[in-house]
Amino acid sequence: MQEASDLRFRILLTSDWRLTEVCGGCTQVPESHFETLSNAAYRAVENLIDFAIAEQVDAVVIAGNTLDPSSATPADYSFLQKQLTRLHTNSIHVIWNWSYSDKRHDWPRCFRWPETTHCFNSNTPKTIQLSLGNAHSIHFVGLANDSRDEIKTEWFEGIQASGLLFGVGYGRMIYGQESNSPSFPWLLGGQPYRYRDASESMFEIYSGSPQGRNLEQTGPHGAALLEFDTTGEYETYFVNLSPVEYTRLHIDANAETLSELNNEIMQVIESSVYDDSLLTIYTLEIKSNSTIVHVLNSLSEYHTVLDQLQRQINRIVPSVIVASIELEGAFEHNGSASQEVLGEFLFEISRLRDAGWQDLDLTNFLPLNIDTTWATLEEDLIGLTVLKDCETLGIHLLRPDPGEAA
Repeated sequence: MQEASDLRFRILLTSDWRLTEVCGGCTQVPESHFETLSNAAYRAVENLIDFAIAEQVDAVVIAGNTLDPSSATPADYSFLQKQLTRLHTNSIHVIWNWSYSDKRHDWPRCFRWPETTHCFNSNTPKTIQLSLGNAHSIHFVGLANDSRDEIKTEWFEGIQASGLLFGVGYGRMIYGQESNSPSFPWLLGGQPYRYRDASESMFEIYSGSPQGRNLEQTGPHGAALLEFDTTGEYETYFVNLSPVEYTRLHIDANAETLSELNNEIMQVIESSVYDDSLLTIYTLEIKSNSTIVHVLNSLSEYHTVLDQLQRQINRIVPSVIVASIELEGAFEHNGSASQEVLGEFLFEISRLRDAGWQDLDLTNFLPLNIDTTWATLEEDLIGLTVLKDCETLGIHLLRPDPGEAA
């Protein structure tokens, strides 16, 4: 007979599905990725349900911010109902928590909740009990949080259960006096940017969103898997679910021209390892002491440069999008006339470099008969130094007055 302490139970915690939000942050999107970006939120949830069924977890806790009825379509409700039904068909219970953004009173009355989905529908604390067989059960305590993004522990003062007990909520935990603080772990939503386990806070576990939505929500997104025994000892694991991943890529560039910079970027991107099933969206962080930084930061053709880079990436690494380029050390683009002139000037300097400087020949302006005094000047005029000097002087003369941006 199996010892009680050997019995293992598993809960999958998820939150912040935000089914009506699409992935954003990209201005140059290849047509082949339109569908992936549009359906990323759906696909991440499908991955979550697939995982729950494959692993036969005991329960899925949905902690809130699932669907905003003010922007939801019938297709959104249909999709959600289908996923809950899939869990029901596989005998997996769902603990459903309402957050303030779910606006529970605005949901259509025709929405059908499977019998195995248990909701916190009261504004006062409620306990939901799940029997797991072998005379063991798990208790979940929570309440409908209609207008707040916080959970105060004083609301749950005196809550007790005969078996394992977990709190479920959405938002930030606010602890009262130590004597009022609960001694059970909380399964939480409200931090969509990342997964956070109990190692960072003894009783708080945040799942994060299964899919990031913009350039700021970087890294893998997914859910939190809890494994525990009848003594209450538990471990948490991150489950990666997102089909689209935003990430930042730092590049120390030595390029002097746009073509050289393009080559350096492509070398870094090509040297990385990619999963073809994952769409990677980069923000490039370029650090350089070269004036190429000023060129990119000033050019009105910035998006054209980005588009050219993306077309090259499509041919070599089709599962990558470059959404943005950030330039370290560059002065900010303020849209002034002098800033635009400086950008165009530096672009022409860059073009001359890319052409091998063959177009730059000032020797025709020298006298036909030159003495030794002019000889050194002739070497400078046909050498590489003059373009650099021209660039330095141009930046000095054309850099906008700081007061111009005001």
